[in-house]
Amino acid sequence: PSAQILGPSRSEVPIAYWSHSFPPEIMRQETKIAVESGFRAHKFKRRAHTDIIDQVELYAKFVLKVIYKIDANCTFGTPERVIEIGTQLQKYSQVKCLESPIDQEDIDGYRRLKDSLGYPLAIHFGTPHPTISLSSKAYDYYVLGGGAPGLCSVPTLSRQPISRFGCRWGLREY
Repeated sequence: PSAQILGPSRSEVPIAYWSHSFPPEIMRQETKIAVESGFRAHKFKRRAHTDIIDQVELYAKFVLKVIYKIDANCTFGTPERVIEIGTQLQKYSQVKCLESPIDQEDIDGYRRLKDSLGYPLAIHFGTPHPTISLSSKAYDYYVLGGGAPGLCSVPTLSRQPISRFGCRWGLREY
């Protein structure tokens, strides 16, 4: 396959079911649809008006075999708040990744989160600039967008392990 030109390749790429931040009953229905449709992962949005612990507790009781990626869109605010919440989330083995828990340019904050929580951390590729983010080792996964032409214009990208990138979920298995 032509993908092998880019480096290590695989025959399958995990794809997550995606949901917005809905009330618990709707999210339970969303998770049920995900499972019945064959998805093994569910990415969902976290918003400031929701209690993420209550959300995950409800989902974890409903489905044990789905893994969760929580996309906070920087709504947790501070590294201290993420550490507080992340520590509580660790009792749910289904939670496997936090996406954009704090401002994506807070490199030192992301390093603190990695050291404190051990969760893989994902951000949207581009902010901070790739020459900074890729060399910082503060981020584990990148959510890519804009298609191949936009990504090919970033020379630093070609020197990075392909396992750090993925469209909407990532290329690494959990």
